Amino acid sequence: MTKASEERMKAAREVLTQYILTKHCRKTPERYALLDAAYSITGQFTVDTLQEHVAKKMMISRVTVYNNLELFVKIGLVVKHPTPGLVKYEVCYQNNTHHQLLCTVCGSSTIFLDSELSDSILKRKFLKFHSTNCSVIVYGICSKCRARQAREKKKLNIKNTKK
Repeated sequence: MTKASEERMKAAREVLTQYILTKHCRKTPERYALLDAAYSITGQFTVDTLQEHVAKKMMISRVTVYNNLELFVKIGLVVKHPTPGLVKYEVCYQNNTHHQLLCTVCGSSTIFLDSELSDSILKRKFLKFHSTNCSVIVYGICSKCRARQAREKKKLNIKNTKK
C-alpha cells in the first residue's frame, strides 16, 4: 500500500470515528475492519468481495457487511454503483475523479480518465450544491457483447434463410 493510500485510509477512519462519536453509534472492530478492507481494494467491489476480503481476519455476517456499507455510503466514504444485476461499491473519500464505461448486457465496466471532462463538470456551478469530485458513467455495449450479438444475429439469419 502506498503512503498516499495509507493517509487516505487514515483520513477515512477519522471521518468514521467522528461520525460514530457525534451520532453515538457503537465503535466496533468489524466496522473498522470493513472500512480498511474496502480501502485496500483497488476499483469497484461487491458485498461478497468485501466479505471475502475481511474473512481473512474475522468472520462477519453478510448483514453486517450490508449495513456498514450503507453507513459508509451515508457518510461519504463509499459510493454505490448500481449495475445490471449487481450493485458495486467503490471508495470515494479523497478519491481521484474518474469515469467508467458500463456494458448494459454483461455489466463489465472499464474505468477511464478524462481531465477535460472532469474539469468541465467540476468548474460548473450548481445551485445550492458544492461538488467535490465527479464520475460519469457511459452506458453501452462492450465489444465482446456486440460481437456475440452479431454472431447470434448471423446464426438467426442463416436459420431463417434455410427455411
